[in-house]
Amino acid sequence: MLARAVSLKAAAQPLPAAQVLAALLSGDRAGVLNRSTPVPAERLIKGQAGRQATLSRDGQGRVLLRFGAGALSEAAERELAAFVEKLLAKR
Repeated sequence: MLARAVSLKAAAQPLPAAQVLAALLSGDRAGVLNRSTPVPAERLIKGQAGRQATLSRDGQGRVLLRFGAGALSEAAERELAAFVEKLLAKR
C-alpha cells in the first residue's frame, strides 16, 4: 500500500480523493480480471448536445454503462433495454 501511495503522490496530475482512496484500497487487484487480464480504461461515449456516457469494467468483470442525468428519455431507456436484451440473447 505504501508503494501505491508513493506512486499516486508522484502522479503528474492530482486525483480526486475518491479515486485515491479506491486506488489505495484496491490492492494488487486494481486493473486486472482474475489477477491476469488487464482491464481497459473507461470509455467515453459522446453524443449530441453535450450528452455523454461512460462504459467501464470493474475488477470482477462486471460492465457498467453510465449516462448523465437527463441524457435518456423514457423511450430511449426502453430502446436501450431492448437492445441489451438482444445482446444477451445472443450469448
